[in-house]
Amino acid sequence: MGIPSWAKDDGKFKPVINARGETVAKKPYFKEAFRSSRCVVLADGFFEWKREGGEKRPY
Repeated sequence: MGIPSWAKDDGKFKPVINARGETVAKKPYFKEAFRSSRCVVLADGFFEWKREGGEKRPY
């Protein structure tokens, strides 16, 4: 996975592997792929991370 054209190539860029369905068309990282490509995601569940105290827990 390469660095997107809009990202600075300063060595600090971290690749993103997931997107929220609610914002995928708006986020710069996924916007162009969302417009030009489609895919099917087979899943039997999804979870979010919730910060509790100092820990992140899936829910």
